[in-house]
Amino acid sequence: MKIISFGFVVLLVLWLGEMHGTVAVKKKTSLPESLTRTLRNPDGVDYLLNLTEPIQDIRGRPTSNFDAGLIIRRRLERGLGPTTPEALTEENVGAMESAHGRFFYVYVDSGNLGSKLNAYKYATRYGIRFTAKLYVGPLETLAVPEELTSFVIKPANLSSSRGVRIFNERRDVTGGRQFTTNEEIVEYYRRSLGGDVPKNIQFMVEEFIYGDPRPTQLNFYSFNGYTPWVLIREWPTGTSSVMSYYDPATWTKFKYGQSKTVLRKPGNLRSTLRRVNQMTAKLGTYLRVDFLIDGKDHMLRMVETSTYPFCASHYKSITAEMDVLAREAWLNSWPFNDPNFEDLYRRALEYWKIEPCRTGYGKHKAREWERPRGGGRGDSGSLSSLLSFILG
Repeated sequence: MKIISFGFVVLLVLWLGEMHGTVAVKKKTSLPESLTRTLRNPDGVDYLLNLTEPIQDIRGRPTSNFDAGLIIRRRLERGLGPTTPEALTEENVGAMESAHGRFFYVYVDSGNLGSKLNAYKYATRYGIRFTAKLYVGPLETLAVPEELTSFVIKPANLSSSRGVRIFNERRDVTGGRQFTTNEEIVEYYRRSLGGDVPKNIQFMVEEFIYGDPRPTQLNFYSFNGYTPWVLIREWPTGTSSVMSYYDPATWTKFKYGQSKTVLRKPGNLRSTLRRVNQMTAKLGTYLRVDFLIDGKDHMLRMVETSTYPFCASHYKSITAEMDVLAREAWLNSWPFNDPNFEDLYRRALEYWKIEPCRTGYGKHKAREWERPRGGGRGDSGSLSSLLSFILG
């Protein structure tokens, strides 16, 4: 198929099945009958569900049910959600949860309208262990005590590893350059950013988590209190990695995996899984929560969160089995378990801006948001415009 409708994607996400859970099985919410069959698109054409065909976007690239869920939620978020960044504090969390309702999750994101500081503060409420913060402030006053020889410098509210530099014994792990003093490192870091970061953002110096050459990452893909899989990212070198997916309940691999070995289970995996699930159950929706495995004690330390991981491009890695689990998990997560989902979806059709997915920093700049031809806020536009936004 060269063109696939937004309704087709919605239907694939909403295909019902029995819930498979690692912690708790949630009661499935009934959905409007119209959404389980067809959904009329702005061009007036109905598309029927056909699971025998591969899912493709308008440019012929494959996508997945999991990614479709991310895309649909992002569309709702952009069209109907908050637009102003806010800092979380212990005093204002309750007020922000009440004010933003189901959209509160956007402020727990490490990027977007939230920040890594927001993510840490919220995770603290659930007893989640995270990396120590040694400095938080503007780039102009950034400084690292000379007694520290290994540390991480990163922006507080950017994503996709943008602006992250890891220094082990004053050596840049990714660039390989060796430094004599921390003052040299800070000056080098400032120059390395160039003009590719927004002004007036904060930066952090974090404790160094040991790894050879970099610590292994473990990312929880958690849906409203249920985590069907975790992503393991190991680093044979400072710049290349291999990925595998595990069931966190059984610590067995899914079929996809670049790593040929089975990683030793982190010592605090079970307690961390429980706390991550508690946090996403409170948010009521999907959130990826990222950790590093400390090479010294093999324990997990949280580093950030993500509401739109890999820019909704998991089709290259997840298996058909995982995609089914994701589809079922979405059914029990906002927005798909919302009794007013059909109304939310139709209201969100008013939003037509292309999502500027920020990946590959250093290789190219993210494009500015633009309105596809034939569409705009308040203009129903065409199916091509709709798909250009969804899968841009």
